[in-house]
Amino acid sequence: MLLCPECKSSSIVVDTRPLHSLPTPSTRRRRECIACHHRWTTYETQSNPEDYKKMKKSLAWLKLVLQRLTKDVDELEKTV
Repeated sequence: MLLCPECKSSSIVVDTRPLHSLPTPSTRRRRECIACHHRWTTYETQSNPEDYKKMKKSLAWLKLVLQRLTKDVDELEKTV
């Protein structure tokens, strides 16, 4: 369940359509807030499991780099 971006209340799906024009299978959903009746569109796509593996490796690498940079900054601050 998604919350309304305007008032943070619950929402319902009022329309669902498959999108065939994109390279990956996608779904377009029209949503409406139960409280304020604001409407918005969301798009859902399927992800490739290989993409998750690549992302996980990239995040691990970024975490390592950040740790090293933080350590370097700490050492520089001690010398100043």
